[in-house]
Amino acid sequence: MQDTYSLGDYAGLIFTKLDLPPVPDVDADKVLEWMNSADRKLMHAQIDHFHKTFKTGKYPWRPVWAHDGKEWDTKFATQFPELVQYIKLFPATAWRRVCLLAQLPNETVFRHTDPDLGLGWRVYLTSGGPKMYFSKFKEWHKDNADSQSGIPTSEMLTRTEPERIYAPLPASPYPYALTSICAAHSVEENTNSASARIVILIMPEQSSIDVAAHHDLLRRSTEKYADESIWY
Repeated sequence: MQDTYSLGDYAGLIFTKLDLPPVPDVDADKVLEWMNSADRKLMHAQIDHFHKTFKTGKYPWRPVWAHDGKEWDTKFATQFPELVQYIKLFPATAWRRVCLLAQLPNETVFRHTDPDLGLGWRVYLTSGGPKMYFSKFKEWHKDNADSQSGIPTSEMLTRTEPERIYAPLPASPYPYALTSICAAHSVEENTNSASARIVILIMPEQSSIDVAAHHDLLRRSTEKYADESIWY
């Protein structure tokens, strides 16, 4: 495999819907029920570390691993086999983590980036809900595709432009890619239940990514969704 950080012409891509088949229709309330019953000790430990490091307010999501880097959560794979199969459509063969995030009601979401390999893969499981927006970094280096997730939240506002660039609100669930290198992102407050916005974060093993297939997916996606894609 090539270096997965080699994004080529897509290093300045901030957001695009992905040209993949429709997301399976799953019951969001049942997904949230699984999330509420799952063992989240590891995730909680990492969130505690996050708060101590970045001194954020209350964590505004309910996070759960569906894949812990070794295997799928048994209940998740049993209850939602169609999601397991859907995730396998992404151009990688192994996963560092697959995480589900439900945005908690009435909590402020801080501006941030995620610890992805340049571009992160996501799946909206629900439609509607709060709007996601991006704020471009005032400076970024195209040849450095390391995630900017180490920037303290207190510095995000000074390092990013004030303009909010909104991603399209999903009329129906869809897969998408977002940057972790040239823009930060946030989400408006969720005024509904936690099932109103559930997102799957797909974090592949770097060595397992098929770079050519990834670039082809991005090419097809940015051509198909040119009017909705966001660039630096």
